[in-house]
Amino acid sequence: MILMDVVRNEFKDISWSFVKKCEGRPLALLAIAGLLAFKVRNIGDWKKLNGKLLSELEKKPISTGITYILSLSYDDLPYYLQQCLLHFGIYPKDCEIESTTLIRQWIAEGFVKYENNITLEEVAE
Repeated sequence: MILMDVVRNEFKDISWSFVKKCEGRPLALLAIAGLLAFKVRNIGDWKKLNGKLLSELEKKPISTGITYILSLSYDDLPYYLQQCLLHFGIYPKDCEIESTTLIRQWIAEGFVKYENNITLEEVAE
């Protein structure tokens, strides 16, 4: 039981370290959370990522560091999802996008492929 508490505290400490490094920026935190969600709950992997982030953020201003964080998340995406994410670049900053419009654009661009007995719209969602 004591060992589990120690491990839990290590994860908690590293988690707070991520929050501090990202200065509470939600997008950066979501990108890190997405990366960590696919990692085995292995404290070594978390520490390794934490070290990479620390060295990047020490070398560069926070905005460049956040770009690095997002690129890590982008690099872990499958190719077809990378295309969908990059598609957001055609919209101006802070633009609201209707999901149905976005889905139709992804289908028109050919980003969405048929799957067994599922409509393209359902696949895109």
